[in-house]
Amino acid sequence: MASAPRALKEALKRGLPDDVVSRLQRELAQRALATTRPIDLSRVELLRGASTAMLSDPSYLEHDLLPKLGLNDENLHEIPASLHRYTGYGLLHWQFPNQFSRYLVELSRYPIESYLEIGTHHGGTFVITVEYLSRFHPIRRAVGVDLGRSRSLERYAEMREGVTILQASSQSDQFRAALQAHGPFDLALIDGDHSAEGCRSDFALVEDHARIVVFHDIVSDPTPGVAEVWREVKETRAEKFRLLEFTQQYPEQEERGESWFGLGVAIPLDVPRDG
Repeated sequence: MASAPRALKEALKRGLPDDVVSRLQRELAQRALATTRPIDLSRVELLRGASTAMLSDPSYLEHDLLPKLGLNDENLHEIPASLHRYTGYGLLHWQFPNQFSRYLVELSRYPIESYLEIGTHHGGTFVITVEYLSRFHPIRRAVGVDLGRSRSLERYAEMREGVTILQASSQSDQFRAALQAHGPFDLALIDGDHSAEGCRSDFALVEDHARIVVFHDIVSDPTPGVAEVWREVKETRAEKFRLLEFTQQYPEQEERGESWFGLGVAIPLDVPRDG
């Protein structure tokens, strides 16, 4: 019998009845729920309390703020040993501070007031992105979607006006309805299905509903499918987008010949940038 993820893709492709698709989505959601953990939303005060001058400094973000916000401790071998003391608490964001810091500072220079994230997992990256960018331009609408339910993100949506959390497949009618209802978006992060097919499908869905599109894991060794789609974007959209990459690695990863994470950003050439 096919695995649930493969069976769901086949069901969507073949146009099987909605009850079959819904059953497979529930099965996937139950699996994801088992790995969704609560995050400490009190950590957002570190973002809200820092000055915009400090938040504009990538070194401060990399070496101070992002580690203190708390990193995810799943697959700990992906995280440099020097950062292990910052894992397993706080917002549990699954990012390299040396990549995420430069990425956030770059985005702060654009008039971003709406945000979509596909694949929120525990929710740390979603919360940090919304809170950080709101210090520069007000985030009026933010939508996070994932197969698993995050009660922490549901609480965050109650705390912050304009935030919507959706438990659904990004390939579902429910998600398409959300795109129509809440879009278009100034910024969309694709971090869901990491297969080439899944990533390509997510991009096809959001490309016309978001100005700036970001791919996560563009250089991660376990996710060659994302790297494949990112290469396609660079080859076919170079005349439309300004293409940026945040792929810095830590020395111990480089010494082992490993590559992790990486953020690829496609910014339309007509989007204004401050400074």
